[in-house]
Amino acid sequence: MKNTNCIYCEDKKPSEHFICDVCGVGMCDDCYDSEVEHTGHYHEICEATNDKQYKMIVAKVGHEPAYLCEKCLEDIINNK
Repeated sequence: MKNTNCIYCEDKKPSEHFICDVCGVGMCDDCYDSEVEHTGHYHEICEATNDKQYKMIVAKVGHEPAYLCEKCLEDIINNK
């Protein structure tokens, strides 16, 4: 089951923005509106990885992901 809670707030409200294509974590509407920095998510996957890592990500996810959380990105790169 995917975790659909906000990665940033303590209330763990449902994710509505910047949702990870692998695990489902993202930002709730309140965190998004308050302009919380979303450094825990990567939306420029090509810029966060090299070509080999990018190919691993696409193979694992099955498509080019729009967003990945830091944990999922690290897990894919480290073959977990």
